[in-house]
Amino acid sequence: MTDPILVPLIIAVFCLAGLVKGVIGLGLPTVALSLMTVVTDLPTAMALMLVPTFATNVLQALTGGHALEIVKRIWVFLLLATGVVWLGGLVLEGADLSLMSALLGVVLVAYALLGLSDEDAGRGGAGARYCFRRCEWNADRHGRILRRAGGHVPAKPGI
Repeated sequence: MTDPILVPLIIAVFCLAGLVKGVIGLGLPTVALSLMTVVTDLPTAMALMLVPTFATNVLQALTGGHALEIVKRIWVFLLLATGVVWLGGLVLEGADLSLMSALLGVVLVAYALLGLSDEDAGRGGAGARYCFRRCEWNADRHGRILRRAGGHVPAKPGI
């Protein structure tokens, strides 16, 4: 049976993560996952993130009007990400959870610092750095850092 305080805590975590996303632009899954690991263990927190993350991503893809364009552009990434997340789940199953939680914390702090350190942050928040002219440059910079971290953190929903 579920602890009766757990459900309100999870709802509060999602509300706080939504507030953080709205204020400084960090991803809701990233913030929610880090906060939920305080309340529950890492595998449970990751499982709780699956449905809301998937649902919001599908909703955004359908309402944006450019889903087919995006899929054509990133289909290789989507295919490889599916396999890597599956393999990451297998690794996470046998890994030391305290080590994985600590590593997740390090990656999340690095992600937050990267998001908050942009020179455009004072002129429109964290979203300003993704303007059209600089999109590829930022994607490349963040991609290189996360690819290096990706070899050490098996499953990173939302990052």
